[in-house]
Amino acid sequence: MNVLIRCDGSLEIGMGHIIRCLALADELHENHNCSIHFAIRKSELGITKVESSYPVLTSNEKAYDYEKWILECIRKSRAQVLILDVRDNLSKSELLSIKSI
Repeated sequence: MNVLIRCDGSLEIGMGHIIRCLALADELHENHNCSIHFAIRKSELGITKVESSYPVLTSNEKAYDYEKWILECIRKSRAQVLILDVRDNLSKSELLSIKSI
């Protein structure tokens, strides 16, 4: 199963989301044979921490559209499962759109 994990981590927001998601990724990969990808925005500390273990898909901040980026990450990773550990402003309609693919 292909899993995409969306989280961020930096000095400003802390690394709790990254550490928690890495523990979940390790469990899913090691004990359930899942293929894991992460989607992380503009947080070099978080990206560096994760990319030593798993592929990381990053956003283009110059032409950023959250819903389009998430959909692109889902396609690139061939995700069957999306795990969100973020406090972003995804609307209910955006979440339903993402869920429908």
